[in-house]
Amino acid sequence: MTRAAESVRCGGVALNEASGETAKSLRHLLSLRAAGQSLRVLNRAPWVAELPGQGHIECMTSGSRGKPKVIRRIYASWERSFEVNRDLFNLGAEDRAAVFGTLGASLTLYGLLETLHAGAGAEVLTGMQPDHQAARLEAVGVSVLYATPTQLRLLPSDRVLSGVRLILCGGGGLDGVTAECVQTIFPNAIFREFYGASETSFITLSDEDTPEGLVARAYPDVTIEIRNISDGVGEVWVKSPPISSKDTRKARVSRRAATASS
Repeated sequence: MTRAAESVRCGGVALNEASGETAKSLRHLLSLRAAGQSLRVLNRAPWVAELPGQGHIECMTSGSRGKPKVIRRIYASWERSFEVNRDLFNLGAEDRAAVFGTLGASLTLYGLLETLHAGAGAEVLTGMQPDHQAARLEAVGVSVLYATPTQLRLLPSDRVLSGVRLILCGGGGLDGVTAECVQTIFPNAIFREFYGASETSFITLSDEDTPEGLVARAYPDVTIEIRNISDGVGEVWVKSPPISSKDTRKARVSRRAATASS
């Protein structure tokens, strides 16, 4: 049992006592990570596979644009983002963070590893019903939540979870109705929506001044250029320190650019 694993609960149970495929995969992930062993995170069970060598992590893209791709990065590339977020959001040992998705989802994986990097406790609520997830957030005093708009949308609207101070949301756009619901459920939370890609990690991060419907400001140390604009649609070119090791050139991300002129 690694030291990091001691601060993780899976489905409300201490990780060393939890059963099931998710708990087994979590223990394997954290053991490999503690040893610095390279690994690949898969889109389905068993979720984690050991790779030769040291210091690399491979993730699978969702395949939304075709066949899923394998993105290889060094641990240090994510750790740079961990350090930035720790300073931006004062993440630390007094926090307890929660993730909802499977280990194959990049937001779940990132949120878990960032939480442990900050020395905080982690609640992995994979597979639980939304009302049970909400109950768990309240019962253990979760202060930080990593979630997609869909996961937030499914939470019971009659809950008030005043202990959550920060929500980091990615994986799709947040509609106005869901945003209002989130404000009701989490009245004390700072909400930060980000846009990113597996190849680049964070690209933009919202703040309190971000107008509704825009993708927000560039993440710290990220450079964004809008090129080849035609009829309000352009290409977003990103230069980012955490770009994956299998895509060291500038990442080219096509995106409808209603925000291209912002």
